[in-house]
Amino acid sequence: MTLPPLWEEQPKLRSDPENVIGKLGNKSQAVNGMVMGLKGIIWNKKRANQVGLEVAKAAFPDGEMKKAEEISLSDKKKANLYKYSGTAVSDGQEMEMACITFVQKVGKQFLIYVMTMPNGYTGDIENDMIAIANSAK
Repeated sequence: MTLPPLWEEQPKLRSDPENVIGKLGNKSQAVNGMVMGLKGIIWNKKRANQVGLEVAKAAFPDGEMKKAEEISLSDKKKANLYKYSGTAVSDGQEMEMACITFVQKVGKQFLIYVMTMPNGYTGDIENDMIAIANSAK
């Protein structure tokens, strides 16, 4: 994957799930995210989208889906993009946060993109996520 300007790869932690294939972030916009890869005959787009939803719900237990839309990627494929918002607690303070997820099939695996950010940045981040997805091979 090729990252847009201001984005950088972040180190994976030993505690990260096995299916996390990359972590990335944009410090200037306080965005953190990960890409998960799911392989095998049990996976399809619907099940992969469900995993993305579960990750978003784990990040924001009181959150709610704000938008679901179909987006186009450069390879003439479609992806379902979901936007969530909710409250997260950091250093004892509550913050309004947003999460964007979408699933893309690359080769024989499904890639699940999950990005969390302060509420309000989702438009720019959505475009960056699409650029990252278009570079995935």
